[in-house]
Amino acid sequence: MKDFFKAMLVTLAVTSAFFLGLHLGRSKEKAKIPNFQEDIEERA
Repeated sequence: MKDFFKAMLVTLAVTSAFFLGLHLGRSKEKAKIPNFQEDIEERA
């Protein structure tokens, strides 16, 4: 039973690390894309 909980904890940690990395990667990629709407407003 102890091994089962250890396996569940490891699975939860790996899964949460994966989704955290996925989220941070997406936000970093979105930051690279310029916001064209703000550029148009600044010129006007």
